Amino acid sequence: MPRVAAPWPILVLDSGGLTAAAANKEKARGALSASERGGTRVLLPSIVIAESTTASPREAMLNRVIQGTTVVPLDLELAREAAALKAEAGMSGVEHTIDAIVVATAVAFGGAAILTSDPDDISRLADQRPALRIRTLKV
Repeated sequence: MPRVAAPWPILVLDSGGLTAAAANKEKARGALSASERGGTRVLLPSIVIAESTTASPREAMLNRVIQGTTVVPLDLELAREAAALKAEAGMSGVEHTIDAIVVATAVAFGGAAILTSDPDDISRLADQRPALRIRTLKV
């Protein structure tokens, strides 16, 4: 069967996207299926794992989703881009820092779709990089 391109170059999961995928919610399942069919990479910022998991063996579905992604570690360049996005959007606080890291991950890969339960904050951050196509997929 030939590959059918996903309607996005990269898919990035935030905490809401990760937990929705683990819960097998329809919109998350659809986004992951489209990415798989199209050979599109699914990225997971490492900070999302820290935010969303408890390291419990009872998190089998969450761990299964994590194993199907490329985990992107937080490095200096990504951290500085996240800080710049947050400042430019006039946002502060830990919650916005994690969202900014998710968007900075999309920026680092030249644009992406972000599977999220928080499209307003993600869009506000993504709007700081209008030259890139960063879209939100609400779960």
